[in-house]
Amino acid sequence: MRNLTPAILAATISLAPLALVGCSTPGYKQGDSAADTMRGAETAAGALVTSAQHAQPYFASLQEGELKSIFARFEKEVDGFDSSIKRLRGSLADVRANTNKYIDSLKKTSESISSPDLKAKTDGRVANIAQQLSEIDGYAAQVDSIAVELGKDFSDLRNFLRADLSARGVADAAPMRKGIDDGIGLLGKAVEELKKQLADVQTAVASGV
Repeated sequence: MRNLTPAILAATISLAPLALVGCSTPGYKQGDSAADTMRGAETAAGALVTSAQHAQPYFASLQEGELKSIFARFEKEVDGFDSSIKRLRGSLADVRANTNKYIDSLKKTSESISSPDLKAKTDGRVANIAQQLSEIDGYAAQVDSIAVELGKDFSDLRNFLRADLSARGVADAAPMRKGIDDGIGLLGKAVEELKKQLADVQTAVASGV
């Protein structure tokens, strides 16, 4: 191979950064990744409500059927509810991480733009998405608070009935049913609000088809 002359070598080096810029990941792909995690969080939120709804009937039917077999299923559903809480928390953490990456990419884009109008629009987009992410966090905190309280009720029932799975024990636990029903209702409403916010922000950050 021929040795490059100093002039050609200098020109090659000066063009290298341009080649790297051209190969960088487009910012809109960060937005698409954020939207994907939001869809995953929507699914996880729906699954949380479903798992609570699955546990409740087994508690209600303890008064009617074979206690040991029904209680075993109740315990399984309660374990599933606990896992659903953790799954949603993980999904929402992914939402925060990916949305913040997109926000960072928009900030870098703003720094590279010389047009005052386009820079202002990009900065406005950053502010809007940051605000929407903050609202997601607020709805998520509400869902988590309700789910934790409902989980405590399920856990108390499970521990109480593990110690006394007699007709008397089941009767003593029965008054908790209304509180659990109310908790599931509150959780369902809070999850719907969270899912709506996630869907709205998906539209804001995802690229066009």
